[in-house]
Amino acid sequence: MNKNFKSIHFLENLHIPLWLVKDISWLMIWKPLGMMMIVPTVSVAVMLVYSTRKIPHRLLLNLATLCWILANSNWMAGEFYTYNFRPFSFTLFILGIFFSIIYFILFFQKKQFRIWRKKTMVKKSISPPNTKNGCTDTAPDGWPLPDDKVSP
Repeated sequence: MNKNFKSIHFLENLHIPLWLVKDISWLMIWKPLGMMMIVPTVSVAVMLVYSTRKIPHRLLLNLATLCWILANSNWMAGEFYTYNFRPFSFTLFILGIFFSIIYFILFFQKKQFRIWRKKTMVKKSISPPNTKNGCTDTAPDGWPLPDDKVSP
């Protein structure tokens, strides 16, 4: 596993508890802690975007996550301090959806993604389980047939 992947994975894992503490603070109406947690949570999201800038499929999803966290943080601050947060939060949520849609369009339709997906799938390495009477019939793709389709 390369060093860059390990650091990205660490940031992703670090991001979760930061986000949870921020949201718990929001839920419990702990204004000072909630507002303080915006900084590290958004900072880690920005670091993830920067770290994955050369990996398009990871970048798009991290941009969507960053938009979500920014919108969520704005929403929290708006509820804490009673200002009109909806238009800005709505814009960020829509931008996050936009990045997600681009991800799905580009990476589920492109030939490169299909080739990458085929290389990384290991379904042939899974041995089909024995079915009725010890028969191991499989479909053309290597997966076992349902019990009602097993030949006698």
